[in-house]
Amino acid sequence: MSEFTRNPVHLGGKEIAVDDTFKFSCSGCGNCCRWRNNKIAGNEIFLSEPDIIRISKLLNLPIVQVIEKYVKIDYDSDLNIYLCRLKIKSTGVCVFLRTGTCHIYEGRPRTCALYPLAREIQVYFDSRREHYAHYEDKYYICSDKEPQYKCGDAFQYTVGEWLVKNRVPIEDTDDREWFTKLISLSEKGKKLSADDPLHRNLFCELYLSNMNDKFDDRKGKRIDD
Repeated sequence: MSEFTRNPVHLGGKEIAVDDTFKFSCSGCGNCCRWRNNKIAGNEIFLSEPDIIRISKLLNLPIVQVIEKYVKIDYDSDLNIYLCRLKIKSTGVCVFLRTGTCHIYEGRPRTCALYPLAREIQVYFDSRREHYAHYEDKYYICSDKEPQYKCGDAFQYTVGEWLVKNRVPIEDTDDREWFTKLISLSEKGKKLSADDPLHRNLFCELYLSNMNDKFDDRKGKRIDD
């Protein structure tokens, strides 16, 4: 099941607004980057195109190279499209955890920057019965039922203070627009089987939209090949 179809409230999360408070602390131990497994739904670190662009700029690497080295691409059967997730080592450690420290901390994915919060993203239909994504002004606290680590004494924050602390814009326009595109392409993916080569086009439109490669929709190949 896609993480986008899982309701955090039903999984024990608490819905809170931007001005509401929560308690959390981080000792920088890096344990939240360990004990992960991409085979377990909800345990992986999802990546948007803006996430990958931020990582690319921080590492000064081409986007394609970032995807090849650090990303796992999986077919999401709920959204009918291929999505990117961070690679997890066989030891269950995030590929970017180096000597107990996040190697891309300043450009880390929104999933990591928001933790222990997660955005509430809802999908609606417009008058033509097409999907579009919409950010609510609410967030979820993601609570681990059986935490494998402790982070010491908790400090109190409002959601807004937590976003400022972690340099996450409240509007986050790039991410908002990307999720809208994700839902739109998901609709196109419904017409394709999981092994249809045209999924390559959808993936490129979703994750490589800032590149100048053009693809032939009929053959799934670059026009200039």
